[in-house]
Amino acid sequence: MFLSEIEDDDGRAFLRVSTAVAPTTGLDARRALAFNWESHVGYLAIGDLDGVPYLQLCENRPLETLDAAEVQRLVMEIGGVGDRMERVLSANGDLL
Repeated sequence: MFLSEIEDDDGRAFLRVSTAVAPTTGLDARRALAFNWESHVGYLAIGDLDGVPYLQLCENRPLETLDAAEVQRLVMEIGGVGDRMERVLSANGDLL
């Protein structure tokens, strides 16, 4: 799990919660885009992990609206969904 602070174009601060799911090698981009369309929480993106492009499950929330309980809930939700996706994509093996 990764937690980072990012800013939008207006300088508004956001918390990004993300987790690496799988290397992008051999992944079908259509499946990732379909997930993004259907997902109520989180979105898929590609980010580097030690120089390797990885599919990442992410969620951004405005910092001004977050409290500790909401951050914990986000970490558990994004972590759980990311773990399930990793198992499906790796045939139950741990990719990380």
